[in-house]
Amino acid sequence: MITNLGRDVFIDFEPDEFRLTNWSKFRPVPTSPGNNIWAETSTDGRAPTFEVAVDGSDVVVTRVQGHVVINRGRSWVVRGHESNELLEHEQGHYYITYIPYVRMLQAIRDLRVSHSPAVNLPAGHHRQTAMHNAITRLVQPLLSQAQARMSQLTRDYDALTPPGTDHSRNRIEQQAWNNRFAASLASGAAL
Repeated sequence: MITNLGRDVFIDFEPDEFRLTNWSKFRPVPTSPGNNIWAETSTDGRAPTFEVAVDGSDVVVTRVQGHVVINRGRSWVVRGHESNELLEHEQGHYYITYIPYVRMLQAIRDLRVSHSPAVNLPAGHHRQTAMHNAITRLVQPLLSQAQARMSQLTRDYDALTPPGTDHSRNRIEQQAWNNRFAASLASGAAL
């Protein structure tokens, strides 16, 4: 489902992943490959696409779109441990990708290259490619920053000690994270 978040920032996602209601996105496995870890959610924030145009002497982003999906091949749950509490925890892993990814898309939409030499090229394919490349150089650090943030949030979320949830077993911390996710989704603020 493609949703316009405003200002021509689009996100493509599966509604049944944004609100997990069952374990259908997870491959059942007989045993845990880790120490008392009963499930794992692997998410992919695919490389965003964007369109550019000229605004005066600047190259600007006019539209950006991304896609977040649960990687079914790498997401699993140990048979017999498919509880609602664990599913709630795995939903949090999805949000740890989704929220920073959306914020990255919004940052890409705000990019501009002031006084770009590409603006002075004759109209056509070469000019469009040069403008796109000028913005792409600015997108790469944003992608790296978003990935680093997702990795840090994952470590914090699963940590054995507070504010970590101990992989969903610390119910007080899990509820605190659930509140953080809800607040961020409602306001657009960072996690």
